[in-house]
Amino acid sequence: MTRYLIGDLRTGRKLQDVKVVKGPWSKQMNGPGTVHTTMTLLDPDLRRLGLRNLATPGKSFLAVVENDVVMEAGPIWTHDYDAADGRLTLSAAGAWSYFDHRVLVPLLALSTPFVVPDPEDPAQVIPNPAWNSSYANMSLGTIAKRLVEQARTHTGGNIPIVLPPDEAGDAVRNYLGADLALIGDRLEELTSVLGGPDIDFAPRYTADRQGIEWVMRIGTTAQPQLTSARTHVWDLAVKEPSVRGLKVKRSAERMVGRAWATGGRTADVVLTARYENPTLTAAGYPLLEAVDSSHSSVSEQRTLDGYAAEAARTGYKPIEFWSFEVDATTTPKVGTYQVGDYCRIKIKDDPYLPYNVTDGYLRRIVSMSGDEQGRWIKITTGEVYSLDA
Repeated sequence: MTRYLIGDLRTGRKLQDVKVVKGPWSKQMNGPGTVHTTMTLLDPDLRRLGLRNLATPGKSFLAVVENDVVMEAGPIWTHDYDAADGRLTLSAAGAWSYFDHRVLVPLLALSTPFVVPDPEDPAQVIPNPAWNSSYANMSLGTIAKRLVEQARTHTGGNIPIVLPPDEAGDAVRNYLGADLALIGDRLEELTSVLGGPDIDFAPRYTADRQGIEWVMRIGTTAQPQLTSARTHVWDLAVKEPSVRGLKVKRSAERMVGRAWATGGRTADVVLTARYENPTLTAAGYPLLEAVDSSHSSVSEQRTLDGYAAEAARTGYKPIEFWSFEVDATTTPKVGTYQVGDYCRIKIKDDPYLPYNVTDGYLRRIVSMSGDEQGRWIKITTGEVYSLDA
């Protein structure tokens, strides 16, 4: 059974079931999923709820529940209402999207000037160091936790998020307050460096089941990937499979043998990183290069090297995304698998995937989606890479 709930974003409470006509949802790793619902206000029960106020954009959240498991939940950002037929569509995104609307600034900095006299030349001004956020002697995952932790110290910023324990490490990040960077962007950067952890804001019921809270799940230094111990199996080779509609997209757009990255511009330094991966040319491919110039705030050479190395690590072969639909009522049931989990896909006598692998093809779930019917769940899987560069 599929349920849709509306609640108060600040507290996670005041849950209200709503009946929907359409309700597509999606969940992905290292970014916000989506929940969309369309309902008719000609229904007297819905009309009495006063959805204009109950589901106020930016103040309320929308959640979807499958098999009594909260699949995705997050802030409602838009309403689309059509008076002709009384239809209202609510569009929400996962909790990660909230941090796309939060700036990385320490709370105490707000009571200090944005610029201060330069100690070396008092006639000039420089950005106030009190606005900076600096972290050291911890893992990348704990730095991600600190960014969210700091955001929650601001008045009105403490939405119900359960934070993980700290992890020691040798990572260093210095974020300039003058950048007025969005926390969501900084979280994404932490996931995309070599060895960067997966980050997920997984919604769940509170212990009393009267509210929703989000568990911040973060990969560790030893195991950056968020994945369960179980490898799920879907078999397309049986006579009456519970899987349908296999589609494969194969692309060389992200292939790279020599990766470049640039940074340092916001700190008035010039940094360039290069990483060579000879795998492609050794296999007969021509030299393929890529330049990542999206890290202007990076001031540490080691950090920039990590971005270049990560691009080369995952770019040594064409990337394949396999998508298919699975029966939500059969094993493994919806709610027992999540984005990030490994799975095996068994295939037989396929003209495009001709090699029959006894144990199936090992893949990793990168996104899931469903709808109000709750009968079929669409799974998209990506490559399984070694954690080594």
